[in-house]
Amino acid sequence: MDIILLSGSPSSGKTTTINAVYDDLISKGAIVVQSKVQLGGNAADFECIVKYNGKLVAMYSMGDYLIHCCFAAVRYASCDKLILAYNNKFKQDLAAVVASCKNHIVVTKSPGNPTTSNQKDATTIVSKI
Repeated sequence: MDIILLSGSPSSGKTTTINAVYDDLISKGAIVVQSKVQLGGNAADFECIVKYNGKLVAMYSMGDYLIHCCFAAVRYASCDKLILAYNNKFKQDLAAVVASCKNHIVVTKSPGNPTTSNQKDATTIVSKI
């Protein structure tokens, strides 16, 4: 499994960006393998699996707790890609660990206007699949 980690500050739009990735993949013909399931207290947080260009792509947007990031990595280990939100407020720098691995990618959440930055980040993530 390759991980695409979207790293950003609390309330920076990570969940919105991963929802935009989902919408983009579906619009490009991705097939839903595991439907979106809402996670935690934020109605927008979700997990799911789609098949895109022959690859199983898992998405997990609830990265506010490090244990959930670890859980997602284990749960979706059999997928080709895991797109994972990560709140960079933690002492343990998961982004640094992921960046040091050969097949994993860290996308740092873009600052600025959420309307444009979320879509920009979503486009970057989709290009890495």
